[in-house]
Amino acid sequence: MKNCFRLLVLVLVCMFMVPSRAQTQDPLKPFEEVIQVVALFQRADTCKGASRDGCLMEALEKALAILWQPERHQARMNVYWELLKHGGIQQSETYRRVANDMMAEAERCQENPCLARSHMLLADDYFRAGDLEEAQRESSLALIHAERAGQVDIEIESELNHASILVRSKDRNARVDALNILLQAKLQALEHEDSRALNQCYEELSNFYADIGAFDSSAAYKSRQLQMLIQRGEEDSNRIQELRIELAEPLLKGSNSARGAHILDEVIRYGLKHQKAYLINQAMQYYRNYFLEQKNLIAIARLYNHDYPRALGLLNEPVVRDRVKAYLFDANDQKDSALFYYQRALEGLLKEGSNFQYAYLQLFHGSALRRWGHYPEAIATLKNGKEYAMDYQPFLIRFMAELDTTYRALNQYDSAYFYHLRFSALNKSWDSSVDGEALLRQQIAAQQLEHELAERKAEHLREQRHFIQYLSITLGIVILFLVFCLMSSLSVPKWAITTTGFFAFVVLFEFIIMVTDEYAAEKVQGEPMYLLLCKIVIILLLSPLHHKLEEKLLHYFHEHRLINTSSIWDWTVFKDFKKLFGKENKVPALPERRRSLKPKAVTSSPRKTRKKTDNTP
Repeated sequence: MKNCFRLLVLVLVCMFMVPSRAQTQDPLKPFEEVIQVVALFQRADTCKGASRDGCLMEALEKALAILWQPERHQARMNVYWELLKHGGIQQSETYRRVANDMMAEAERCQENPCLARSHMLLADDYFRAGDLEEAQRESSLALIHAERAGQVDIEIESELNHASILVRSKDRNARVDALNILLQAKLQALEHEDSRALNQCYEELSNFYADIGAFDSSAAYKSRQLQMLIQRGEEDSNRIQELRIELAEPLLKGSNSARGAHILDEVIRYGLKHQKAYLINQAMQYYRNYFLEQKNLIAIARLYNHDYPRALGLLNEPVVRDRVKAYLFDANDQKDSALFYYQRALEGLLKEGSNFQYAYLQLFHGSALRRWGHYPEAIATLKNGKEYAMDYQPFLIRFMAELDTTYRALNQYDSAYFYHLRFSALNKSWDSSVDGEALLRQQIAAQQLEHELAERKAEHLREQRHFIQYLSITLGIVILFLVFCLMSSLSVPKWAITTTGFFAFVVLFEFIIMVTDEYAAEKVQGEPMYLLLCKIVIILLLSPLHHKLEEKLLHYFHEHRLINTSSIWDWTVFKDFKKLFGKENKVPALPERRRSLKPKAVTSSPRKTRKKTDNTP
């Protein structure tokens, strides 16, 4: 098994969550059981070939025998799930038997989420086997059990599974139903802000529109997926570049081919700068396919000879290198070299068993032989390639046109007329199917418009909710700082002022960092190095400011009062307030005495008489 550590963690968690310590006599027994289960699957993983499934089934039986207790049903379900998802079972019969056993275990324990997942696994297996009816039936049952489970993530997962199966159906109504399911799943993911499910919805919608030929809509959803991953910042820069390459494909096939070519040029320059050969090869492959559909071999030669001469040396696969060299020599009209590399690339493709690529290369090989006058070889090449293009109607039409042109050059008009009739019939059939696709696109456009209105409403509600949250945070920070400032004017101990100030500054600067992080991640497009540099600059600017400002304000508020409360009551406004509510505790004045009209009697002090002495005359 490829991921035994994941199985170890899941089984360990489930073993400790269900049984309590009182139910387990030996506390080390769960550890021993985990080690035994993982060892069984590790030994089974070493088996190769036909014996691998037998080893895995034997390991499963022994693991279930170890986890026989009824309270450990969740651990058994995890073992089933990991074996089916990551075990690498090769035979379809073994896979279905394990999935049915998982379903029976889930029904016995009444686990609707596990039932939904088991039906999804069976639907995938039937879909790989080509049985679309059984796959649709199993995926419908998965939807039913997911709704009963009441878990949004499982419900979205089952909806995506069901829609991916309906898309492959040739029924027009089934495709419209698939679109409705995908759009409904997208709305649920937006409502619950499930980024992982929303990423899957965007990817499935992009693939759906690419399958029906609506490349502009496909590019729009792929662009949304790319922007969401950049904003989250969870993907590395290489994964972002891979998604940009996937975005370029519908852009090249749609109405904005210039933007697609610009994206591919940026990815190639990124790959050359960081020495990422696989990114360069992927981008050049999309470029080649775009020019080959236009039959523009000169553009391919200019791409490899003038624009990116180092790209040819980075091709690791010999067959791809031979094909590219054949195109280059064909564009430069070097007959012998082109025919040599055409023949060698065809031999390599025939060994690999790639009918599509073999027929595609035979078409260009036969066309080159016709242009250089090798008509018998061209007819033999085109007839050989036609047998491999029976399942690809657009290629078959081009083969008939080439054979018609070749027989006309040989003046064999009977054979030319035969292939011309076949070309006309196939072209008419293709035009009718294209008309059906156009009608399907019209129905899908109407459905998409309805869901876009609902999506805009959900987006407006989400933006409104985020605005209210940001406004609440801002008001909370303002109120917190007002409380911090007022505490210095009251009889509050210093430790309370210090604690409030510390908390206020932490909230303020964390809010600033949160806002700047979102802005920086959007600007640098998720580049880890640039994002790290931005965060370092932000911390270097805010950290000294945080500590200095906090220290200064705390020191000032410890020693000073911002508002003098003793002088507040002397203000005129508060004087009237005190008079109204009787807050002034003054002693009432005594009433004035009336003044009398009569003058006051003058009272004189008694005169001082001189003492008579005896010697007075």
